[in-house]
Amino acid sequence: MDHSYAKYKYNKLKILITGPNGNIASNLINELPKKYEIYTISSKKITKKNKIKSNLIYEGNYNKLRRFLNDINPKIVVHLSTKWKKFDEKKNEDLINSNITFGSYLLDICKNLDIKLFINTSSYTQFDSNGNYKPFNFYSASKEAFLKLLYYFYISKSFKIINLRIMNVYGLKNDKRIVNYIFEHLKNKKKEININDLNAYVDLVHIDDVVSALLSVILSKNYNSYKNFSYDISSKKQITILNLIKKIEKVSNYKFDKIISKKIFNEYLKKPFRGKRLINWDSKIDLKDGLKKNYYLFFPFSI
Repeated sequence: MDHSYAKYKYNKLKILITGPNGNIASNLINELPKKYEIYTISSKKITKKNKIKSNLIYEGNYNKLRRFLNDINPKIVVHLSTKWKKFDEKKNEDLINSNITFGSYLLDICKNLDIKLFINTSSYTQFDSNGNYKPFNFYSASKEAFLKLLYYFYISKSFKIINLRIMNVYGLKNDKRIVNYIFEHLKNKKKEININDLNAYVDLVHIDDVVSALLSVILSKNYNSYKNFSYDISSKKQITILNLIKKIEKVSNYKFDKIISKKIFNEYLKKPFRGKRLINWDSKIDLKDGLKKNYYLFFPFSI
């Protein structure tokens, strides 16, 4: 008998996912095949435990984190934990601890384990329209700071690292980004909507496509086929916010009386920079179909 095959067949593959209460992580956990034994790290008590073997509530203790990782010895790590704030505050200790310190601890411990794959996710808001580093806020800066550390481990070849830069995700009810901002106006029957710049572009990716992108990497039979440090999970085509509103009007049979371009803040991204799109994957959900799905999140009785 081929003992290596027997081990693969009867022993589940251990995967560690950070931020299990988050939108992307929770959806990924739901879609992972049964062959994976799932472990998680959260900052607070997790709400759903069905498929999770064990969870560590991280409270900033390096040694406790190291013991947890040593005990489970995962083969794959998917680092999705992040603290997000659109606007800067006087104190950003929580962003520093979550987006820089925790991830740094994680990498430092993983270099001494038998990790086969480490997936990180970053934000499109870290760069301007030309691909130059220009953080939109402290959150973007904190994500970039960690990315620099991640790149060090990438070139040291301690283990396989793939960074995935995720564009504007939609298809979630508890989300405050542009798609839901528009749908909230529909739900509240507002006939006037103010947008910072109607001609600004958005790069929309449905949550189902984000999860399928992550799965395509996790389930890959050859991690070495991913030659680049970073790939984009992006749409096939960007769209202006004005055209997005028109599409939402069409799928929802709703009409705004006034669509106003009104400067609310000066610093914003006119058009997201697009790097190399993730290989061995393609988005499946057409924007029209995705917006219909989003419509039913707000109007479930319309189904």
